[in-house]
Amino acid sequence: MTISNGHTVELNQQNVLINNLEVDYSALLLVNSTSNPNNLNVHGDVTCNGTIGNGSTPDMLVLSVEGSNTLISGDGECRIYSITKSSGAAVSTLTIAMDLELYASTGSSIYNSRNNTLLEIVINSGVNVTSHTMIDMNNGNSEKRCSLLIRSDETGYGSLITPSIDDSDANNTVIERFIDEDRWHYICPPVDDPYATTFLNIYLISWEEPSGTWSYVVDPNMVLEPDMEGFGVWTSSSLLGPTTLEFKGSMNAGSRNIDLTNTTSATHGHKGYNFVGNPSTSAIDWDYTGANGWTKTHVDNAIYLWNAETSSYSAYVDGVGQNGGSNIIPAHTGFFVHCNQETGVLGVDHGAQVHDAMAQYKAGKVNENDVLSLTVTGAGGSDETILRFKDTATEMYDGQMDALKMFGSAQVPQLYSITAADENLAINSMEGWEHVRVVKLGFSADNGGLYTLAWDGFDTYGNAFVMMLEDLVTGEKMNMQEGDVYSFVHDPSNFSHRFNIRFLEPKSQVGSVTVLAKATGGEKSVNVELEESMPASISIFNLLGQRLVFDQTSLQYSTYRLDEPGY
Repeated sequence: MTISNGHTVELNQQNVLINNLEVDYSALLLVNSTSNPNNLNVHGDVTCNGTIGNGSTPDMLVLSVEGSNTLISGDGECRIYSITKSSGAAVSTLTIAMDLELYASTGSSIYNSRNNTLLEIVINSGVNVTSHTMIDMNNGNSEKRCSLLIRSDETGYGSLITPSIDDSDANNTVIERFIDEDRWHYICPPVDDPYATTFLNIYLISWEEPSGTWSYVVDPNMVLEPDMEGFGVWTSSSLLGPTTLEFKGSMNAGSRNIDLTNTTSATHGHKGYNFVGNPSTSAIDWDYTGANGWTKTHVDNAIYLWNAETSSYSAYVDGVGQNGGSNIIPAHTGFFVHCNQETGVLGVDHGAQVHDAMAQYKAGKVNENDVLSLTVTGAGGSDETILRFKDTATEMYDGQMDALKMFGSAQVPQLYSITAADENLAINSMEGWEHVRVVKLGFSADNGGLYTLAWDGFDTYGNAFVMMLEDLVTGEKMNMQEGDVYSFVHDPSNFSHRFNIRFLEPKSQVGSVTVLAKATGGEKSVNVELEESMPASISIFNLLGQRLVFDQTSLQYSTYRLDEPGY
């Protein structure tokens, strides 16, 4: 049957039998009832380019899969009540190749109602399936069986949201996870307590918070527990190459949690960092605050995800993302959190689940005009740090608004801000320029050479302040509002505190003040000493009247390097 463009068909009978069904663009198939379910018994394929179901109103159309193979696909919207099997072939396979929502409000959304048969559900990679009630793999009877396969490939993974699943086990549930070769991937098993045999011929590591180190898992019979623990995996081109992991077992659904630690006696730089993970078959929203959501006990508000493309970490906190960080954590993905007491708990329930099969985080969602993004690039890599003005912030580290700096590969340049207590931050929220005045920036890289620092943001503040970049190695200063790039040469022996950003009042606000100054110079530099520390404007001209340097500073001592020829 084909429902042509612009036409509507109302299904008002039970057990309507059909082979192939095609719903054209702008066509509609519905039951138009919220109390009387009607079964559509399908033996062939379903192509939905229009709409199946009644929009946001629960529509009691039940899709009963009776043939050997049924594919549901298309570019339209498919919202049905439930999926079942009531007659037909002994084994029926339903492959879902389009986004699908199951509106059942009571009972089960997927189940088999015929004895001695099997209903196989396959969710293709990139497809989102939402169930508002439980999925029943046996329907209370071992002869009424279902199986579930969620596929994954190099483009992403199938995503399933359900509040619960009954009788899921290693015999009927397979969840795939594709991984590229020759790079680390952070994963979290989406099934309950799998064995390490899932990772045969793959390097597998686990994180130890007390020591702040990774350790290899070598026992194939090791049970990977507890729930929500993250692991690192690496598939080598000399062994398997790109591969697809197959997690078999009871699918994680509903509430999961993990205990956290902050070892008091630890002296390493990763004290309190716990490697956890998203145990779900869909992405989860770190910012979700509704019912059946998060448990965060003694946990800072930042999350840290490994970016295999850049060999660095992405951070996210309080609406701001660094290195592409976001509140969305992909399915079965490991990430770091920081525990701020000796013990803590992190838990998540189905309310926090969302569909988002992206490979990496989305950009942060805060107003970009309140944020200054600084990115350093060189030696084949890059890194970002974020400064933000927020009224309730302070100069010190605040676990609800700031993100600590997690250092990536030593081969990649690292950029971060430094607090007065020498804490390194990836995202630094500050009260305001009139309170902060100076922000220290740290930079490190194992490779020497030429690097570029670029910046963008703080646009809403206009001429409220002058923002000066000070290079502590060369003594150079630059008005950051007059340009957006600064190049510098790095030597690995340099101090890590490389830059200062100074927020100064503009000349119009300083007023006219006479300050005695003394200038001395060498071959390529001029040293300026003011009589006292106070806001001042300093200009250096050559004999042709060309200004070579302009600086607004409150420093008593300043050094300016002059590379141009002349007097």
